[in-house]
Amino acid sequence: MTKSYRISIIGGGSLGTSFFNCLVEGTRQRVGRTLGVTLHDPLPLGPGLPYQQDSDAVLLNSPAAYSSAIDADKEHFCRWLVERGYGTLEQVRSRYFPRAVYGDYLRELMTHTIALAGKLGIEVAHRAFAAESIMHAGDGYRIGDSGGHVTYADHVVLCVGNPPSARFAHLRGRPGFFDDPYPTTKLAPAILPHQRVLVLGTSLSFVDAALALHEAGHRGHIHASSRSGRLPVVKADSLALMRCTEFSRMAASTEPVTLARLREAVAAEYFLNGGSEAELADAFRDCSQGALNYLNEEIDAATHQPRIWYSVALGLMTSVENLWGRLSERERADFSAEFDSKWKMRRISFPLANAKKIRELLSYGDLSIAGGFRSVKYDQDRHVFVLNEQHGDAIHEREFDAVIDATGFGTSVAVGPTPLLASMLTTGIGVADPLGGLWVNQASGLLVNAAGKDEQISVIGTLACGAYFWTNSLDVNVRIAARQVNRLLAFLDYAPAASRDRRAAAGSAVSDDRP
Repeated sequence: MTKSYRISIIGGGSLGTSFFNCLVEGTRQRVGRTLGVTLHDPLPLGPGLPYQQDSDAVLLNSPAAYSSAIDADKEHFCRWLVERGYGTLEQVRSRYFPRAVYGDYLRELMTHTIALAGKLGIEVAHRAFAAESIMHAGDGYRIGDSGGHVTYADHVVLCVGNPPSARFAHLRGRPGFFDDPYPTTKLAPAILPHQRVLVLGTSLSFVDAALALHEAGHRGHIHASSRSGRLPVVKADSLALMRCTEFSRMAASTEPVTLARLREAVAAEYFLNGGSEAELADAFRDCSQGALNYLNEEIDAATHQPRIWYSVALGLMTSVENLWGRLSERERADFSAEFDSKWKMRRISFPLANAKKIRELLSYGDLSIAGGFRSVKYDQDRHVFVLNEQHGDAIHEREFDAVIDATGFGTSVAVGPTPLLASMLTTGIGVADPLGGLWVNQASGLLVNAAGKDEQISVIGTLACGAYFWTNSLDVNVRIAARQVNRLLAFLDYAPAASRDRRAAAGSAVSDDRP
């Protein structure tokens, strides 16, 4: 009897759940090698860190219509919501639900998938420890974990989420410093209600931290600081969900892709979908007149304008990984250096309801937001954090009792890597991509080693950002996971049972010892 093909999925959160479900579903009514799957994650399987139980103020970054964990069933999450009384399909599609609700969805999907795997004869194990090393072992891999266990696998899937940020490593261990705001429910019990709080960053994680603190009863002043002081875009409640045909056509064609051609396509989609020259000013709004004025204008636009430019940007996500991979290395590097931060600040957005809450805090003076961030340090003698901001030619110094790093995750695997990443870089199994994450073959989705060869290691999520660009999007990652599964099943010679029977009858059956 042919031994089972062993697959280790490192990371049992949203990406691991999506990959695992697609893999198990892909074996239904099919014939191929027997599978054995080990899920490596110290946390309960399903939600992972981003979707654990948290404040209801912490919302998904995408509407429900773009949040299915199953690529072949885009409305799976929407139907799950309807079945649990959150509204009709029409009502839930454009809503942004709490991350904790999505965590419940992932937990149920993982439970269902494990049960289905058992019925299909797939052996499943959960290693409740962090994977810390990957080494070659014969034709496969040896995975060591934090519990001292060793697991052997023929194929590895990296779904480890975001590399930790090392931006403020010098503050770690200082009393009152939080290197990650999540879950936000941990903040209020650890910060006294009257204390002065500095939030580093002015994007989505800042919004989550500030609102969670306020809703938990914090009444001390909260100040948010970043280099630009820019806030995200405010999402319209009536956001149009469109599939952009020009982007899809480009992705399906073999025509050359350049930044100039992409600019033309974005403009074409915008005007074809009813965009106007007048609305373009809305797409390039900045915070030069202060955060409160910016929010007033953004909330007005989100309430009264169609914001077609944002719907087009969202529609680009249906093809972004294909188009990005077809740009030349030089153009990808140019985009990353010159336009990446601008793109992200207009693509990243937060719900109208949360925008109104932030505006209220600003209006009452409970919150302030500024650019010009220079540095933050800890004063050991006075037990306070000292912030330096530059405004004009002057450097302003302010003191705080607590600091929350809400600048988001890092993309560099070379700076402050985890034990797992350090092991891979040291052995040469993995190589850092200069655009972020690990070097991944865009065509195969497999990790490229120091010798320039593909490993049998699939990479999904932020660690593949150099190859696929927008890998912090649920929709994009679920699609990439499905493609990886299809490639893996094809490699293992999984085919529909009826098709295999016809091939066998024709004398073309594949031998049992095929890898």
